[in-house]
Amino acid sequence: MAMNAGSDAGVLAPIDESLQIVQNDAKRVTYIQHTRKGTTPSEPDVKKWRLQWTAPDTRVPVVFHVAGNASNDDASPLGDFIYTAIAHSR
Repeated sequence: MAMNAGSDAGVLAPIDESLQIVQNDAKRVTYIQHTRKGTTPSEPDVKKWRLQWTAPDTRVPVVFHVAGNASNDDASPLGDFIYTAIAHSR
């Protein structure tokens, strides 16, 4: 069974209350993002999140898109940076 480009490949699940599941308007793709509780550093100047991903039942190529925000907590976009990465399965 082939998967459509731009659709979910497997299932994302939060491990705790620091993450939540959201869907785009077309409800074709599920995202996982931090909650307000998920912004509190777990150690000085560092925040880590853990999530669970269950792979699809069939062997298909999967692409993970990741975005992170490095901010200075001054409630403005000045001095903030967005980092993105893409990982492909084999």
